[in-house]
Amino acid sequence: ALLMAAIFTGLLWAFRPTAVWDWLITLAATFISVVFAVALFWYQRDKTDEERQQQILISLVAEARACLDMLAERPAELRGLNGELLETAVLEPLPTTVLDEAIRSGVNHPSDTFGLVLISAHIHAHNTNVGTLASMEGTKVDPIVLRDAIKRLKWRQEIVADYCRDLIDKIGALGIPEPVLRNGKKPKSEG
Repeated sequence: ALLMAAIFTGLLWAFRPTAVWDWLITLAATFISVVFAVALFWYQRDKTDEERQQQILISLVAEARACLDMLAERPAELRGLNGELLETAVLEPLPTTVLDEAIRSGVNHPSDTFGLVLISAHIHAHNTNVGTLASMEGTKVDPIVLRDAIKRLKWRQEIVADYCRDLIDKIGALGIPEPVLRNGKKPKSEG
């Protein structure tokens, strides 16, 4: 575009020198308009990204609170084939919808995205453990194997709960407001 403008200015200077001044004014106005449009575009894009990031962070807090509430549910009793109580555990798969969206969104700092990926990996592993335990129950499985699987699940649940609390605290430290439930009730993990 600059090369074309320079060629046109040269031709105009050669054939109509009186029109060069008008052409330079038009060229300057066009340049200023383009610079302004590009600056406005970048500003609007940054604002949109900030708003999207804030919406995602608010939703992340809600999802983390939901995970904590689900982990605080009454544990299920896992019994052997003879009906004896082997262990208790919370066998609820945890949601990762917002967490996965926050990772894919690309609006977070890479170190924050790394932390979210780590949390997501633990929650997905937790959900796999829950599925495995649900399939073990009622089948002929060595009670020691079942107890070890439950021990691993509980260990992972502690990690997920710690990550969720840390995530809530870190987002709260940014001054982002807590989500309010539409029914006006407070989440169980809060109060």
